[in-house]
Order: sequence, then structure tokens, then C-alpha cells
Amino acid sequence: MSPTETPHPPAIHQLVIKPIFDALEPREKFYARYFARAAWHGSKIIMQQVSPESPDIFDFIMDLYHACGGKWDTLVTQCNITSEELTSFLEYAAVFLCNLGNFYSEGDQKFVSDLSVDALHKISNMFPKTKAGLEKIMGPLLVVPPFNLGYPSNNAQSRYYTGTELISQQEIAKVSEAMDKHSIGPENTRIRKLVADGKPIYQLLQAAAETGVPSNNLHELADGIFLVRGDHSEELSKVCFALTKAKEYAGNNKQTQFLEHYIECFRTGSLEAF
Repeated sequence: MSPTETPHPPAIHQLVIKPIFDALEPREKFYARYFARAAWHGSKIIMQQVSPESPDIFDFIMDLYHACGGKWDTLVTQCNITSEELTSFLEYAAVFLCNLGNFYSEGDQKFVSDLSVDALHKISNMFPKTKAGLEKIMGPLLVVPPFNLGYPSNNAQSRYYTGTELISQQEIAKVSEAMDKHSIGPENTRIRKLVADGKPIYQLLQAAAETGVPSNNLHELADGIFLVRGDHSEELSKVCFALTKAKEYAGNNKQTQFLEHYIECFRTGSLEAF
């Protein structure tokens, strides 16, 4: 097995939560449910931040799960694959879902499936949706480089620096200086470099449900550096909705205040609220 292939077998443990959930009071069950919904929507953001292909790999796994009704063993006869090939796919899916992307969350190293192209086609071709989904991810699913996450190079990639224009270390330092000057943290931002009329433009993409200019009218941080709110707006709007519903079932003032701060942070992008 190469360093980038998924381990055989990965350690898989079932989390038995039904007895615990059943023991909750009705209010607590609703509270937990809406928190879970917020986490589900938030997981899409994590995958988008890991790699461009991660959301599509996730959709492929889930579409295949729904196509077989969760009865994975039926794919052996339906798709004319071996039980070993099915196991290999499920092991890759397990590692992917654990890390919410195709890079390890610890170490940032990419892992790839050891399934053959032929086996992947057999698995996907039974269903139109998965056949189309595989076409989007076949290359990134099997190929390295990139080997890891990091400053963009021949061997590494990063979703923190978006767009097609390569950004230099000096340019990053320039944007970071403007961020420090305006007390903007890097935790919920990304940098996108554009070129307009031969001049570089740097957009600091801030994760927030709201879009447009902030209430403090802070838009241009420095010459050619602009704050753009609304990164991951769709997902964060859903997160805020779920947390607002969870707040209705809060058990005390501390839980209510905790959720209000979270909602304000995800809605506006302000880390001060967080």
C-alpha cells in the first residue's frame, strides 16, 4: 500500500446513540436535533474548504448509498464486482466521511482509492446519477499530486487561496497586514486574487450568511484589498436557521446566549460575536 492509499482495514466503530437520545426529555430531543442539522449543513463548508472535489465525492458516496437503498452487498451482483472491490470502496468512503474530505484532517495528506478505474466504472454505471457523478471526480479520486494541503505548488494545494491567479508570499503578507490593521482574523476568511486592467485585486472572502457591505461600511481595507462578505452564504444561512430553531428549546439563559452569539457570528462574519 502506498502512503496515500487508505489503510486496510480502517478502524470503524459504530456510535450507539439511540438509547441516549431516547432518554432525553422532548425539549432536549428537539434541541439536539436542530444542533445536528446545523452540524450537517456546516459539514458542507468543511468539505468545500478541503478540496474542490470533496463535495462531489461526498455526493457520489451518498447517491450510491441511496441508489442501493443502503444494501451495499447487492452491488456485488448488480455491478459485477468482487466483494474485495466493494470492501475497498467502503473503506475509502469511511475514511473520507471521517475526515470530511479526501485529505487527512491530521497531517493534511491526501489519500486516494486503490480501486481500479474499471471497478469504479462498474459501480457507478448501474445508476445514471452516480455515472454522471463519477465523471466529475475520477481524476482527483485516484491521482496525486497534490500530495498534501499547503501553499499552492506542484505538490500541494489550498482552498484558502482561491481563484486561478497564483498569489505570492509577499502578496499574502500584504493582505495579512491589512487584516491585522482592521482586526480581521483569518479563521473565517479566504483570499482570492484577481487581475483587472493589469492590476492585481485581492478579495478577502469572509464567511457569513449576509452578503454586501458590513454595517460598519468597511469594504476597502487598503489599496486594492477588499472585504467581501458572503462566503459560504447558502450553507451558513441554513446553519443560522437550525441554530435559531435550537434556541427555541434552550434549557437555560446560558444556552440561549451561547446560541445568540453563534448565530450573530455566522450571520455577520464577526468573530467578536464568536
